[in-house]
Amino acid sequence: MRGTFKPKSFHLQWHITERCNLKCKHCYFNPKFLKNELTLEQLFSVLDQYLEMVGKWGLSKERTRVSITGGEPLERKDLFEFLERLYENRERTRYALMSNATKMDGKTARKIKELGVYNVQVSLEGLEKANDAIRGKGSFEKAVRGIRALRNEGMDVSISMTTTKANLLEVPRMAEFCESEGISFMGIRRFVPIGRGRKMKELMLSPSEVKKLYYYVFSKNFELKERGSGFSMGLGCEDGLLAQNFHYNPEGCSAAYLSFSVMPNADVYPCRRLPVKAGNALEESLLEIYYNSKKLRELRNLNNAGKECRECPYWIECRGGAKCISAGYYGNAFAPDPQCWRLFEKLPGKKFKKNIRQEEKLNEYFIEES
Repeated sequence: MRGTFKPKSFHLQWHITERCNLKCKHCYFNPKFLKNELTLEQLFSVLDQYLEMVGKWGLSKERTRVSITGGEPLERKDLFEFLERLYENRERTRYALMSNATKMDGKTARKIKELGVYNVQVSLEGLEKANDAIRGKGSFEKAVRGIRALRNEGMDVSISMTTTKANLLEVPRMAEFCESEGISFMGIRRFVPIGRGRKMKELMLSPSEVKKLYYYVFSKNFELKERGSGFSMGLGCEDGLLAQNFHYNPEGCSAAYLSFSVMPNADVYPCRRLPVKAGNALEESLLEIYYNSKKLRELRNLNNAGKECRECPYWIECRGGAKCISAGYYGNAFAPDPQCWRLFEKLPGKKFKKNIRQEEKLNEYFIEES
């Protein structure tokens, strides 16, 4: 095997099915994954590969995690058998569930708790009206019932919210909702124009809107911490653009370095939102794919980034922003993030002209319509 890079931690996002009971407008759904869904025995085999891989890297339970998702993972009738196998290996890795929670009830929540799932991430796009416009009528009410069933069992629940022009002003309202429901964390994600979302490209936030949003999240987190709230917000792997603002140290894109995704047919992607096939876990092991895949090695080589990024004084911290958004927008993961406010005043065309400007602090972080 090629390569010597050894991850300091690792996250496997595992899409065990593409089936889902919702049809969200911005979903990354791909009908090809409705075929050749792995059997339970094949899931076990891939899990063994994952455990062997992180074991060879010497990573402890605290440095590894598996996020089980879909589609909607509760669509699989054998989900709990799979969770039982994970429970048997609970000293070797942590594991969480990513769900829309609309099929969650007390009995299901209790089982999830008993089987050692440490967190359930629920996707919501705002309060009822805004969420249901994207995820379908009645989905907010059902999701809230599911969230409350999980909380009643003492489960740690977080929220993932994908932001567009259609729901940007819902962010403060969602923060208030989360805090009132005892939710621990809300991840703010930027929309990636792939899958069904290709038809929504015009709803992408402008660079200045992203800047205002990111400044709001940072300042809101400071406020929450100051008053000792049990709730916090985060920008996740797309936060590179905030480099050197408020002395912020970005998490940055970890695709191909510290994480990748396994799809329902065992295809391996650098990330679900960066749908480039790196291999298939039924044909070679996850460890072999990690080191031998040309696609993954290219992503780990920062010299492949465009000169627009490499000339930026914040390059080392930012590392090009969100590769998934660049790939979805330009068809090129190594192009600069189209929502970078240092480069662009507005979303660029396919051919862009760089315009690096001096950072200027906003007086108003976030303006909410009355």
